[in-house]
Amino acid sequence: MTKLYTVSTSERGERVFLPCPDRPVPQGGLLALGCFDGVHPGHRALLKKARAEADRLGIPLGVWSPAGAKKTGRLLTLEEKLSAFAALGVDFYIEVPFEEIKDLSPMAFVEGYLMDRYAVRALACGENFTFGKDGQGDADTLQVMAALFTRITYIVPLEEEGGAPISSNRVRDCLSKGDLEGAKRLLGENYGFHATVEAGRQVGRTLGFPTANLPLPQGSPLKKGVYALWVYVDGVRYPALANVGVHPTFKQADEPLLEAYLLKDPKGPLYGKELRVEFLEFLRPECAFPSPEELKAQIGRDAERARSVVFKEENQF
Repeated sequence: MTKLYTVSTSERGERVFLPCPDRPVPQGGLLALGCFDGVHPGHRALLKKARAEADRLGIPLGVWSPAGAKKTGRLLTLEEKLSAFAALGVDFYIEVPFEEIKDLSPMAFVEGYLMDRYAVRALACGENFTFGKDGQGDADTLQVMAALFTRITYIVPLEEEGGAPISSNRVRDCLSKGDLEGAKRLLGENYGFHATVEAGRQVGRTLGFPTANLPLPQGSPLKKGVYALWVYVDGVRYPALANVGVHPTFKQADEPLLEAYLLKDPKGPLYGKELRVEFLEFLRPECAFPSPEELKAQIGRDAERARSVVFKEENQF
């Protein structure tokens, strides 16, 4: 994955990410403002517009986000988010604790924060952007206030799907219901993310179904249950079956995780490898079984269903 790297963490908790370590934070750039969770088509449209305007002005493009502004689970890991930003031409990413800025008035945020700290030359946001204490400022407010300092603000219209704006909350709602087709319509692609294989308890191996154990994004909204999915190993795509949850038939895990069983054997061990998973279909909810034997039999049936889903996916065009 192409990504941005951590270069500094300030005493205020601000984190800055750049393509290469040990570079100063760029000043005088164009900052795109927002949370950007999921980096969905609306976010991508905003960042493409911001990239084009930054190029026209001959300045760097950064993304600024308040960490913790929303208490919802993440759609992407931070690494995945940074990779998506890099692919869209973002030069740097700034993440600040929401507590630091949540009580600032709109003018204090624009003048004392954006102008003084980052010397921004231009700003970009979605038309639903709000800022300042209790969300007192909106996109139009930002444009007016920035103009006082002869700065340009680009307000980008929201992208729509099904007659309503695309939003991260709509994607989360689909995922929490197991509606992967709905999430795909909103994202324009299968929902997925990268994660690194961790050592597990090897329960699946004892049942004849060895799994790759992968951490989920923090607070993942994915419905607990069994899925058909693609797993990418070193760029090679494998059909797979996965459980998202706490495996209640055995001692429950402290946190939900993803356990993926590849339906074709990969080349070499998976421990420590970074994989990409793409979810295709929700098969059934997670549940406890009376015995390991009954669970094993159900996994066999689940694997057959997953194969049929993957076959349909491969042959739909």
